[in-house]
Amino acid sequence: DSYFEAKEIMAGYYFYKSDYHKVINLLREVTNYQQSINNPNIADYTMLAFAFYKQKEYEKVLENYTKATKTVKEKDKIGQGLLENLMGVTYCKLEFNKEAKERFLNAIEIYKQENAIGSLSVSYNNLALVFAKENNFQKAIEYTEKSIALNEKNNNRYGIAISKLNIGSYYLSKKKYQ
Repeated sequence: DSYFEAKEIMAGYYFYKSDYHKVINLLREVTNYQQSINNPNIADYTMLAFAFYKQKEYEKVLENYTKATKTVKEKDKIGQGLLENLMGVTYCKLEFNKEAKERFLNAIEIYKQENAIGSLSVSYNNLALVFAKENNFQKAIEYTEKSIALNEKNNNRYGIAISKLNIGSYYLSKKKYQ
């Protein structure tokens, strides 16, 4: 329906303008309509979740990622992995470390199966951050080193730099300076 397509376009514009309240209002209307005709759209739920994330409404972020998960096609493993990773990030923000680790591990398994090296590297790094929050620096370093190895394999210099910065911060936290 072109009316709701226009609302999606407007939501994208307001997202670009950082007017998340308008994004949320528009996309709630769109997703309610999509549910009423049994045709949900993963992109709309994901954008809605991002808007809530920007407003630090993390429970609503998870609610919309869960709805997105239900709409992602069974064959879209990369999409499933992305949603697992995004939910892990949100659980991490909420300091629900157990749930965050579960989601990151789910994403890691999916990305391994799909040989999605770049996404796998990001998930390893995210999992390492949770272990660091728990002061388990040995595990944090272990997963960060896995991320570095994948980034080196792909010649992803940015990913290498981020991972090495993370390792440096872990050693600082452990007060190991060599």
